[in-house]
Amino acid sequence: NAILQQIYDAINSYELADFGDQEMITFRLWDCDWQFDKPSLSRDTDLGAGASLVELVKFLKHHTMHLRYSILNQERVLFSGAQVKASLVGNCCLAATLLTVPISGYSKGIAPYVSITDMSPLHRSSYVCGITNPLFEDKPTMWDTLISFTRKKDAFVFKPHIRLTTKDRKFIDHILKEIEKGGQDASSLERWVRQEFRRFNKEMLAAAMSGSLPKAADLSMPH
Repeated sequence: NAILQQIYDAINSYELADFGDQEMITFRLWDCDWQFDKPSLSRDTDLGAGASLVELVKFLKHHTMHLRYSILNQERVLFSGAQVKASLVGNCCLAATLLTVPISGYSKGIAPYVSITDMSPLHRSSYVCGITNPLFEDKPTMWDTLISFTRKKDAFVFKPHIRLTTKDRKFIDHILKEIEKGGQDASSLERWVRQEFRRFNKEMLAAAMSGSLPKAADLSMPH
């Protein structure tokens, strides 16, 4: 475990952006230089490249963290937006993939727009889907988590076992405070929010490796 921890710390002390256009990455471990091919960005990051995580957080506020746990638990997450632009629903689906970066693998079942003529994405055991037909909001057997843009009551439905820790609440309070302050331009703020979630998730991984992860939810890693 000690050796794995050293390797983990060494690799995660670098960001891909630090290497620019270099094709090889070199990092130092055990007084030796180790070199390997620069990995490409994860599929999760690629999917969320053009989405706005800031807008998702502004919409969900503290429920952002509930959604994060829903995704980590590989639940069926449905964004439903009758009478709203499909692009709004789609953005939320894509931005949701950024909540778990750098942990990859959670975007396999993503479908930003599900057509009424092809509902196959909703039959998966795990998904993050968007739909503009309210028909499925009243069919809880088809989803585990519901994010509705049209409901006035019960707009956000999560499984009761998902509870936030004190650390979760402090983190999202920190994010919301910075967003509300408005001291950064849109692109800088978006970049900052993404970096903060990346940092938070890395800390979660480190806690998991040390056996000190809070049991706010029973997390399942993607297959």
